[in-house]
Amino acid sequence: MEYNRYCLFPLFFVFGVIAVLFVCLGLTIGLGHNTSPVFISETGQYPPEQGIFTMTNNIGAVGIATTQILHYRYVAQYGGPTRLNKVTLVVGLLADLGLSIAGAFQINNIPEVHDLGAAMTFLLGTTYGWLQTLLTYKLRHTGTTMGTFGLRLFLSVLVTGTLVPFLVTYSLLADTPDMRVVPVTLEWILAISMLTHLATLAWELRKVTAIVISLDIEGLFDVQKKAKASLSSISTETI
Repeated sequence: MEYNRYCLFPLFFVFGVIAVLFVCLGLTIGLGHNTSPVFISETGQYPPEQGIFTMTNNIGAVGIATTQILHYRYVAQYGGPTRLNKVTLVVGLLADLGLSIAGAFQINNIPEVHDLGAAMTFLLGTTYGWLQTLLTYKLRHTGTTMGTFGLRLFLSVLVTGTLVPFLVTYSLLADTPDMRVVPVTLEWILAISMLTHLATLAWELRKVTAIVISLDIEGLFDVQKKAKASLSSISTETI
């Protein structure tokens, strides 16, 4: 089966974000900025990892949003359910906005705004995963496979099964040094699972052979029409 280069797009952004977050984690621990179990947001508290964390979240949000838009168009061309497809895209874009907000407003500077962005990312990102899984099932006989549906279903269950205990343990144990490792571990598993779910969009995008952006600029087309009309009249007069 032929695989086109567009399937690399989600893989590059998703696993790039994961890799750079671990770089930020290494810098945070290595530079002594935080020696306890480190939440993802805490890898962006101090420079230089602060700048890397912010840049990663913003670039990642744009790249993931682009992937989601491409997948939306893919589903539309395969005749998938229009309303579900649109809702899935909107939820995904709002989750991406939350990721950008969480990166731009560090937890040690404006925690309220950061927490809002993190909540949008995790809650809406989980919802997007389930909606995408439902879309996959509806397209199982056309644009995708039951294997892809099974993988996305597993990841959606994993994300949901991690999100609930994370929220509970975070509210109870985040400030308890001896037990902090529990919500920290759950958050990293949650984030990596969500991003891995997004990476599976590469399966459909492998079929894309070209991406065309079309702009209807009236003035330009009018000029072209006039030019063709002029050439036609000249040819007629010559004959």
